[in-house]
Amino acid sequence: MSSFEAIRQTVAEYTRAMTDGDGEAMQALFGADFVIEDPVGAPPIQGADAIATRVGAARAPGSLSLIGPVCGTAQRAAAPLRASFTLNGEDRTIDLIDVFDFDDEGRITSLRAYWGEDNFT
Repeated sequence: MSSFEAIRQTVAEYTRAMTDGDGEAMQALFGADFVIEDPVGAPPIQGADAIATRVGAARAPGSLSLIGPVCGTAQRAAAPLRASFTLNGEDRTIDLIDVFDFDDEGRITSLRAYWGEDNFT
């Protein structure tokens, strides 16, 4: 398997873990000193608090799905995603692009989520 194939599998596992609210799987995907910026421009979060925040978001009724190809290299990738969820009794979706950086073991070291209010439907 190529290094980029491993990256594609990591992104797929990330979407599954987010949808399932699987904190253990999420922790296994991230390197020790990772940073999450979601959305880009928000204060970055890192470490165990970041995983708790991500998994907490996933526990809301909804899902995260890959809606196009993962593009990149063995160290960086971008993925078009769609989050579907219920907010205040209303079904919502948001299209976003997640940009990942990876360490030499294929774990996520940074995640930047590009989305804004105009991306909600």
